Amino acid sequence: MKSRIASLALLLGVTVTLSGCAFLTPNWGALHPSESPTPSETATSTPAPTTTKPAKLLDVQVSILSSSADASGIDVIAEVLNLSEDGGRCTLVVSQAGTKRSAAVGAESNVVSSQCFPMHIEIDGFSSGAATFTVSYSSDTAKGISAVAQVDIP
Repeated sequence: MKSRIASLALLLGVTVTLSGCAFLTPNWGALHPSESPTPSETATSTPAPTTTKPAKLLDVQVSILSSSADASGIDVIAEVLNLSEDGGRCTLVVSQAGTKRSAAVGAESNVVSSQCFPMHIEIDGFSSGAATFTVSYSSDTAKGISAVAQVDIP
């Protein structure tokens, strides 16, 4: 019976001792903030505006994969060889004598390159014969232009 009382007293003592640890927690205020926080004054200053240099755009190589012209218009397919990203723009510019027309399309990532969506320009305003064209690529990170190519308009 005495050992039971001693065990019970020891258990009670340990319980009381450990429950007091909550009151000794070093961050008690952080765990239980007071109801009314005290206002504090802080000095603020307006930062000086900084000028940021635009990032240098990566020069990319634009390659013409195919081009053709028929009664419905001029069709060109191109890709950006050394870049794989979504969101860029490809622009086809066709010139013949004093006539110049353009069409812009999106581009999307294609494993190791960026593929331009097919580009099409109506042949209204162009005469039969040779016309030159280029395809340029631009995005937030890169820019480039193809070599001048030629297509025969029927």
